[in-house]
Amino acid sequence: MKKSLLVVLFLFSLSVKAEVFGTASTLSPNTVMVGAEIEALLDPNDFMTNFHLGYGILDDLDMDLRIGTGTVPFYFGGDIEYQLLKHEWLDISISAGPHYQEEMFLDITPIISHRFKKFSISTGLDLNWKLSGGSLFCANWFMGTAIPALNGLDLIFEFGINIKDAPHWISGGVALFF
Repeated sequence: MKKSLLVVLFLFSLSVKAEVFGTASTLSPNTVMVGAEIEALLDPNDFMTNFHLGYGILDDLDMDLRIGTGTVPFYFGGDIEYQLLKHEWLDISISAGPHYQEEMFLDITPIISHRFKKFSISTGLDLNWKLSGGSLFCANWFMGTAIPALNGLDLIFEFGINIKDAPHWISGGVALFF
């Protein structure tokens, strides 16, 4: 486990496209998450409305589907997230999955989250490989927070900084858990 933790921490020391909407904590088995958010892309100036549907498969494994539309091309994608470490105050996970936005991409996203009493903060890399020609790789580094506002409802705010061939972005939304 120490070796895995060192590899993930090394990845974060490197200098990740699009938002993540969540933390490194996976959904409990049979838990459903429904979310919506507004995302502003900076340079170029665009926006998206994203809708999320997540489901907890096993103790440390969940899946998420996302549909987005706005002034940018339609987005559809999904991922599987595995929680590598669940500690009383620290979570580490990695997610992977395809998405389509005019072309097919493969996302791989390692995430580290720190839980405080009233909120969580997260950071990580959002790595995207284009599966068809052109610029083959784009990346963002992101940070965000999840704030439980009511029982079963979180407010989520995030921002991303371009590392390679991706827009800067900020987003905010809500996630409902059932």
